[in-house]
Amino acid sequence: MERKTLDYYATPPSVSLALRDWMVANTLLNSNDPFLDPSAGDGAIIRAFRDASRLSEAHWSAIEIDSSHLGSLQETAHRVFIADALATDWFPANVIANPPFRGLDQFWQKIARHRATYKKWCACLVPTAWWHAQKRREYVRPDFILALGWRPSFLLDGGRPRNGTQDYSWCVLAPREKSITRWERIEKPLQF
Repeated sequence: MERKTLDYYATPPSVSLALRDWMVANTLLNSNDPFLDPSAGDGAIIRAFRDASRLSEAHWSAIEIDSSHLGSLQETAHRVFIADALATDWFPANVIANPPFRGLDQFWQKIARHRATYKKWCACLVPTAWWHAQKRREYVRPDFILALGWRPSFLLDGGRPRNGTQDYSWCVLAPREKSITRWERIEKPLQF
């Protein structure tokens, strides 16, 4: 199957909500914290996070390379930048991202530099097997690997989600590097 233009696949709400619920349950975030989605697409992650009572007033910024998402993002984020996130400076904010797969290596490295510079929470959705490649053994390791307890679908078949074919994990960097990587399984939120 041919990949979509700009490698855009909307993040299913259940995937974003599972991370949001984990972060809220562990009291890692506050409503006054700034957030950035550097690969915002149509704003699916931002919408899911803003629906949490503890995060409803959070200030979200979005970077998106595809200007066709501008209207949706303007309804969702406080600030919207149509730009290449890999060529743009990021400001101090917690980062939550589901970047395009073809740029995932570069995004992970930029996210790791962002955490090192600003000491913020950063989370990136990756296929679980992505870490198995030899070249990634030199990458900054996540502090938390939150393995999704289901296989999400990023594709629609006649308007309905297809069955997922791959395992995914949220890889999370804490503001300060932990001495070990903690692995957890997170379940699909009950409303899905």
